[in-house]
Amino acid sequence: MDQDRSKVDMRNKKEDKFKIYIGTYNEPIMTGDGSVFRGKGRGIEIYSMDVESGTVTHLSRNRETSNTSWIECSADGKTLYAVNELDEFEGKETGAVSSYLIEEDRSLKLCRTLSSGGRAPCHLGISPDGRGMAVANYSSGNLVLYRLKGDGMFEQSQQIELEGKGPDSIRQAGPHAHCVLFDRTGSHLLVTNLGDDTIHVFTYKKDESKIEEEPAFVYHSKPGSGPRSMALSSDEKYLYVTNELEGSVSTLSYQKTSGWLTCIQNSPVNEWKNEGDRDAAGLVLSPDGQNLYVTTRNINRLTGFHRAPQTGLLKYIQSIKTDGVNPRSLAIAPNGKWLVVGNQDTDNITIYKRDSEDGNLHVTEKLQVNTPVCVRIF
Repeated sequence: MDQDRSKVDMRNKKEDKFKIYIGTYNEPIMTGDGSVFRGKGRGIEIYSMDVESGTVTHLSRNRETSNTSWIECSADGKTLYAVNELDEFEGKETGAVSSYLIEEDRSLKLCRTLSSGGRAPCHLGISPDGRGMAVANYSSGNLVLYRLKGDGMFEQSQQIELEGKGPDSIRQAGPHAHCVLFDRTGSHLLVTNLGDDTIHVFTYKKDESKIEEEPAFVYHSKPGSGPRSMALSSDEKYLYVTNELEGSVSTLSYQKTSGWLTCIQNSPVNEWKNEGDRDAAGLVLSPDGQNLYVTTRNINRLTGFHRAPQTGLLKYIQSIKTDGVNPRSLAIAPNGKWLVVGNQDTDNITIYKRDSEDGNLHVTEKLQVNTPVCVRIF
């Protein structure tokens, strides 16, 4: 009996803390407008967060990585996968993808690093069955799929080239795969192409960890809008997409059997005074589905929307400063109480407490973290 009680106590103790993994830039990186950014990061930073108080404590870091711009955790919580946003890897014009085993103390042990099959990988997604992974290569504009073999091992299974360009001669001179998202049944893989203002919906073949080469559906957004980040509602009826170049977020109805997307609302993220300020970066849905939050990098703000679960429509509620410059990534705790934003250019993260009644955010803490690019909470 005492032994059983001990196991329960240990389980409850673990559940008192969330883990925050922050990917950073630690090598020069070519940005979307062609300039070079030099980060001061030191790999992947690992923090714990108290579930109730939101108190954040630094645990460790892993330096066995370069330019970690997106992170995902396997469904069993044993492996972390990350893209290395590089233009050269092992002497070739490509970035990389890495896997890490998550140790008992939540530190990371590098397991494997492979080519991403394209330049500047910026996002990855893991299939619901845990057997497949997709990576978006921004600069080369292609999509690469991998077969996950367990224990952090993986191998490339397919490579798909995207095409197209848009009216913005600088940002849309060619294809730019920016975000990959598996739907919750694993039937489709959605991919944003910022370069030609499209979202490709591919049929996913689970047994092969591949997709059909021809998309089941292609959604065309407003020319020059630049679709970037995506999030699906828990019932899979609605897809939310930030349009980086237009500075808006689109609400799309999603037909999960056919993959068809239809725009039902387009909401400005802020009241734009200057055309050059228009921007929309990361987005996240609250776990209860009541709110959507979006970062805007050019004016360093975080915008909150109320979401009507039945219709999917958004209503503006708040725009708040991020207390830093270039808020690229954001994440919300699994209990919906805490939201964290990474301010890339001022080397800090900002922590907010979320009011579950009205969705408003209130700053609780600001911590120094060198060049935070990706923030994930598990």
